[in-house]
Amino acid sequence: MRETLTRRRWLVGTSAIAACAWLGRARATVMEAMSLADLARASDRVVLARVGSARASWVSGRIVTDVDVQIETALRGPAAPTTIRVRLPGGIVGDVGQQLAGAPELRAGERYVLFLRNGDPGVYFTVGLSQGVLPVRSARVWPADVTGLLVAGRAGPLVPAGGLSLTDFVSALAAR
Repeated sequence: MRETLTRRRWLVGTSAIAACAWLGRARATVMEAMSLADLARASDRVVLARVGSARASWVSGRIVTDVDVQIETALRGPAAPTTIRVRLPGGIVGDVGQQLAGAPELRAGERYVLFLRNGDPGVYFTVGLSQGVLPVRSARVWPADVTGLLVAGRAGPLVPAGGLSLTDFVSALAAR
């Protein structure tokens, strides 16, 4: 009996250690899947924008990256100002880096449809992390890169895998 109890404790302990080791390597942020209507409802602004410069800094004990974006078209919300700051979680300051799995990455010079909510004065945040960042290439809107984001629920794709013309996307957004 005592040997069985010791063996059982050993198995439970070993399993717990293995689970912790596995979880230590797992990198995902869990969020509810958002439909186009969900993103639009949660947004203060939806814009077609081109990414400019970015800089990382410490804010309230965390590293964030502030990205300047030039608004080409306001799809929802106010048209002004035409240059805004979007704050993303994570970045590198000196030799220290922080990363949030599922956070969007905005590349300088690239165009995106951004679903944004007001944050600190003069700063916007993306809605639904990377779910609210849709790349635009060749006049087509492409699905969001949700790498590192574990999306729960059944909202369905915002944009088909083959992309959607910008005109059709704007029409779909207006219908929401």
